[in-house]
Amino acid sequence: MKRQRSADSDGEPSAGRSDLVTFNVGGKIYQVLREPTLSLHPNSLLTQLAEDKQDDKEIFVEGDQDLFNYVLAYHRDRKIILPPNISAAAVQQELKRFGLDAKTEDSVLESTAELQQRMVRDGAYYPSMLKQIDQLVANQKNLLQKQQNQNAAAHLMSITAQALMEKSAKGNGEQISISFDEVVQNKFGSTSSEQRSFAFSCFKGFEQMHFKESMAAWAASIGYQATFWPHGTNPLRNKDSPMVSLTPVA
Repeated sequence: MKRQRSADSDGEPSAGRSDLVTFNVGGKIYQVLREPTLSLHPNSLLTQLAEDKQDDKEIFVEGDQDLFNYVLAYHRDRKIILPPNISAAAVQQELKRFGLDAKTEDSVLESTAELQQRMVRDGAYYPSMLKQIDQLVANQKNLLQKQQNQNAAAHLMSITAQALMEKSAKGNGEQISISFDEVVQNKFGSTSSEQRSFAFSCFKGFEQMHFKESMAAWAASIGYQATFWPHGTNPLRNKDSPMVSLTPVA
């Protein structure tokens, strides 16, 4: 049976009790109006607790602090729109705890998927969705480019080391230097403009630090110290300047 709210003859709340109800949910304070919020659901637990209270002191309620807002929202609007990080099942359980049932009340508990579908229909979701897709594509391109640059550095280091080994075999153990043109000549047998352009296109984005670290480690393993092209210059474009020099370690 629906409980009638204590009121005086003109329908106003009884003296000594305001129309503002304070709920304490595990230490978190919520305030809500008897009219019209609670009165829309006369059989809910919150409404019954408020009716039983004859003063303005806070009412302690056991519940989930983070979900209680949605309980109040359902009291107020008979509908809840959930953000993506909130479980619809958890809110439904919390509603039942307080004597509310969205299904029997002919209301909608809008899920994340339903919310996204509505946003798409309304045109509000497209800008956000496209921005996320663009960011994912950009990140993927960056990762792919980085991997390609590292692969180019590894390949360049390999053919440079091979050219240096062949050059050292013809020397007398002193310092060995090699330019990019010599590497191209050793690998492809030609330094024609077409061949050089092809080699440059293969290695132009190579990761220089990766190349230097690998080359220095290899040189040390065979008893040499590696030095590289001058800072700020492009070793692939400078035909006269050595790309790598190896000096025997005493």
